[in-house]
Amino acid sequence: MIDRRRLELCYANRLAAATYPLYTSLLSSPAVPAAHRPTRRQARGLIHKVRRVAKAVPSASHPLEHLAMVQNVLRVEPSVEGCVVECGSWKGASACSLSLGAAQTKRDMHVFDTFAGLPQVQEADRFHVLLDRPEVHTYQRGMFAGALDEVRDHVTRFGAIDRCTFHSGVFRDTMPGWDQPVVLAFLDVDLRDALEDCLCALWPMLADGCAVFVHEAPHHEIASLFYDDAWWRANLGQVAPGLAGGGSGIGLQWMEGFWRSSLGFAIKNPPTDGYHVRPPVDVA
Repeated sequence: MIDRRRLELCYANRLAAATYPLYTSLLSSPAVPAAHRPTRRQARGLIHKVRRVAKAVPSASHPLEHLAMVQNVLRVEPSVEGCVVECGSWKGASACSLSLGAAQTKRDMHVFDTFAGLPQVQEADRFHVLLDRPEVHTYQRGMFAGALDEVRDHVTRFGAIDRCTFHSGVFRDTMPGWDQPVVLAFLDVDLRDALEDCLCALWPMLADGCAVFVHEAPHHEIASLFYDDAWWRANLGQVAPGLAGGGSGIGLQWMEGFWRSSLGFAIKNPPTDGYHVRPPVDVA
């Protein structure tokens, strides 16, 4: 009898393997500023390093998600000042990958985590609904614990430790007063209240046209914040920016009949004047 789930996983893995060569072209394309652009050989080396991280370091995120963010870092113009920030690191896999992008672009990277697992989980965050799976994810204190020494060791072995500064503690204590410009933030924080703390600190310092990525884009409790105009007006003085990938994640991986992932992103003040305008269709 055919094991459908095993067959689906095999198919998904083959599709992922076929996708990696595409990133050779994406990372070394003319869309990447010349100062940041790797050669095709260097791009293949970068992809190999990201895939090696995925095999060596436990992670809840996929290497294709890491490469999507690395590509985003590379495409920021060198004239735009700012660092890379990660909030929520677990064992440091995504920190390894993002630090490689930071090294390629000669930017600093800051990693925030308790390094002791999730803090106390509020009732509203104990259960998250993922309508596209369909699944319910549960959370409790102490989940996703990775000690600081363990994360440092992984980044030393598989990333660019010289680009990284680590900040230990709950976000509510470590992030207020953040005053450095940011070109990309990756918020893999699981909890709605933690996400709010990170956005309040980082969004004001995010450069226009740059992105905040989240790793719980399919979670209603997380994605909905990016459409909550009342919260955004009260805390950040603007309308909600929306979330690309909200509800199902951006389409990076083949999972059970759909292209999706856990990754989504919001862009600060996107340059819509340069967007393609699609004319009305079938107007009488």
